[in-house]
Amino acid sequence: MQGRFFARGLLDSLPIGAGYVPVAISFGVAAIAAGLTPLVVVCISVLVFAGASQFLLIALLVSGASWWVAFIAVVLMNARHFFYGPALYGKLSMAQRQFPLASWAFGLTDEVFAASVTQLEHRAPKEREAWYIGMQLGAYLAWVGGTMLGVMFNQLVQDAPYFVIQALDFVLPALFLVLLLDM
Repeated sequence: MQGRFFARGLLDSLPIGAGYVPVAISFGVAAIAAGLTPLVVVCISVLVFAGASQFLLIALLVSGASWWVAFIAVVLMNARHFFYGPALYGKLSMAQRQFPLASWAFGLTDEVFAASVTQLEHRAPKEREAWYIGMQLGAYLAWVGGTMLGVMFNQLVQDAPYFVIQALDFVLPALFLVLLLDM
């Protein structure tokens, strides 16, 4: 029964994923262009999973900042998530909890939070957690998959016409447009 709710969360994450993929591709391309190795680039997306922070991270590293300074900047930039968690905590039934609390927090991005705040209230308490985990996982897989595509296609983009390279600057606004259309 929980599998059905989880699958629904995955399905409901598709609009977020559609916005994440182009941004993640551009992150992969930018990080490789900044001199990071493909393995490091993918590991950053796997471990950090915070789009704007990841772009900040590579900008700081390219500018010569130490890993510690970059780490602190990324943590401070994501401090807003400390407020997201408690806002969702009350919407998820503790009696029905099957996943560790850390799994609730890891995939909590701005977009997942926005979708969850509006959609969790319309779900029965017994299905909320599985739906929420599915929503997070779908968004996470889109981000990591997009980063991998960016790493793989980096050489193609580097040799692309100028207008294609310039179009990559539009991917972040495009993400917000996709999310607005979904609402």
